[in-house]
Amino acid sequence: MTATIALVGTLDTKGAEYDFIRQQIDDVGMCSVILIDIGLQSNDKTSPEPDISSKVIFQAGGGNYKALEEHKLTKTDGFNFMTKGLTLKLSELYKSNRLHGILGLGGSCGTSIVSEAIQQSKILPIGLPKLIVSTIAASSSAHTAVGLSDVTIMHSVTDIGGGINRINEPILANAAVAMAAMASRYYESTTKEKEAMDEPPLIALTMFGVTTPCIMEAKKQLEELGYKTVIFHATGIGGRAMERLIESGSINGVLDITTTELADELVGGILSAGPERLEIAGRKNLPQVVSLGALDMVNFGPRHTVPEEFTRKNRLLHEHNSQVTLMRTTSDECTQLGEIIAKKLNQHSGSNLIPVFVPRAGFSLISGEGGPFCDKQADKCLIEALRKHGDTKKVEIIERDESINDLTFAHAMVQALHAQIQYKSTSKNCTKTIEKKKIKPRNRRECLDQLRCVIDEGQIIVGSGAGIGLSAKCIEEGGADLLIIYNSGRYRMAGRGSLAGLLSYSDANAVVLEMAGEVLPVVKHTPVLAGVCGTDPFRLMPQLLKQIKDAGFIGVQNFPTVGIIDGMFRQNLEETGMAYEQEVEMIRQAHAIGLVTAPYVFNEDEARQMTEAGADIIVAHMGVTTKGAIGAKSSITLDECVQRIQAIHDVSIKINPQVIVLCHGGPLAEPDDVQYILARTHGIKGFFGASSMERLPAEIALVENTKRFKQLQFSKKN
Repeated sequence: MTATIALVGTLDTKGAEYDFIRQQIDDVGMCSVILIDIGLQSNDKTSPEPDISSKVIFQAGGGNYKALEEHKLTKTDGFNFMTKGLTLKLSELYKSNRLHGILGLGGSCGTSIVSEAIQQSKILPIGLPKLIVSTIAASSSAHTAVGLSDVTIMHSVTDIGGGINRINEPILANAAVAMAAMASRYYESTTKEKEAMDEPPLIALTMFGVTTPCIMEAKKQLEELGYKTVIFHATGIGGRAMERLIESGSINGVLDITTTELADELVGGILSAGPERLEIAGRKNLPQVVSLGALDMVNFGPRHTVPEEFTRKNRLLHEHNSQVTLMRTTSDECTQLGEIIAKKLNQHSGSNLIPVFVPRAGFSLISGEGGPFCDKQADKCLIEALRKHGDTKKVEIIERDESINDLTFAHAMVQALHAQIQYKSTSKNCTKTIEKKKIKPRNRRECLDQLRCVIDEGQIIVGSGAGIGLSAKCIEEGGADLLIIYNSGRYRMAGRGSLAGLLSYSDANAVVLEMAGEVLPVVKHTPVLAGVCGTDPFRLMPQLLKQIKDAGFIGVQNFPTVGIIDGMFRQNLEETGMAYEQEVEMIRQAHAIGLVTAPYVFNEDEARQMTEAGADIIVAHMGVTTKGAIGAKSSITLDECVQRIQAIHDVSIKINPQVIVLCHGGPLAEPDDVQYILARTHGIKGFFGASSMERLPAEIALVENTKRFKQLQFSKKN
């Protein structure tokens, strides 16, 4: 079987062109053709003879063909019946796997029938090739032939209907060959064996310029959970396109953050998505989470285009740019919007509650405290109307004291949607990722994918410090999932205590960059993090982090850290500009440029700060590692560690459920110590060791090996 192209058009006036197109496709030899006639004046003598006649199409649409022949129907009625019949026939062909491309030729009438049939079909998917060679391609109404579909319009230059000539011949030949190539590619893509378990759910998100930070963070979080995402710009056409794709079954879940199109529909702005906005997902019982993004505004073009009815009332306007003017929604309009949203969501057919997230600190970038559209009374009206009209058996209103663009707000919405879908990457996918572990991850996403697949395979994550190149080589050979190099590693392997890294014996950040040349070239596939001193007063942190990234590090950790210091000295450090807060800011900046972030935290408050800053991995630090020749002698007990580590985990996971929490330090010096912690906590995904992974094994091996040599004896001859 080969790809099949539906060649659709009015054969009563354009028979020669269609015959030429069909011959061109046949000559390519890649596809078969079904010729469909939609001519209102066609008859038994129409040439070429179609595979599906206009009579069949017309009657399929419910039309009386005899009445058409006797000219008892208006032209408009004829077009409507033909369009409906073509819609049904194309859908039938698609369902039976006999449609892999649609090619039409037309003036305004032929183009209208073909394009309307495509747009009216509920099942023809995005990606199925659709090409119309038309005289209207260069006109101002060309967009009507596209609508919400992915129709491609090709300009015919000359009228279609006068036969083949040297002007239109190459144009029509190009169209034929292009469609043959597109249909063949589409056919191959549909016939390849696909396992449904390998297809991640596709999540639709709605975005506006004033909600972009929220959407981009949500997109990142969703993709880290294994979902695929598609973003729709809430400009009216974007909302309609999303609703159309939801209805066609192409979307598996909706994170409807930006519902601003509802305001335009209510008030009369230029970006309305129509009356069905926010209804289709509920009707299809699709997993969805909704928010109130940009409902503080109605959209118009340049300032002079704002209708007089609004300018006369001195409505609050804000020029977004020279082409876009925003108008603040009033308290009355917000009350109506709250009621509209509630009533739309109340209609959903599922048994689960639809979460509606309410950002009490602002619906957009410009409506927060001090922003030009800050109007707490109007926002309050919307929220109260939502509460009043929302059916508590259908809608769950979740109010948060955050702006819509706060990272934690995005995290909470993602988690609510994930809780509905509960997608988990298959073990097969994880196996593939584990196999790829022999290839060093190129970016943050690949690194985190590897780590999560380690967890999904039922293994713990093991990270290790490396103070010299040989340590890095051996630890990698042992199967470590992460390597971290920082200045204490050098001191440690030089026989000095790890705390030397906190004192002024060298430039900590310079040491790490120097160590990069020793360690990075000998590490084959394990991702390597850099220990960065975030409080360094002699570094411009953005430039340093760029150096770190350019050197080949996949991410960063905050070391040296003031977190390990307490008492009056710590207080003085905080007071004099060398504070843990700067380390948090370093992690925030590193996260923003795509580095993996794995900070040390020492208590619940630091865990909260680092998680909110975007940390991917939280390392619960229990103090300087004990045991060995240069280890600490004083530490908290293992049971105290259990309580502290669990508390750090719980705070972090509450903020970002995707964060990975590891344990480290103090009495956790040997595998049995770590096993003790893992057995008495929940949610801890592994261990990060430094002295325990490098210094202690080296001490033991060197001592024992030397003893064995010393036990050698002379032979009796000596």
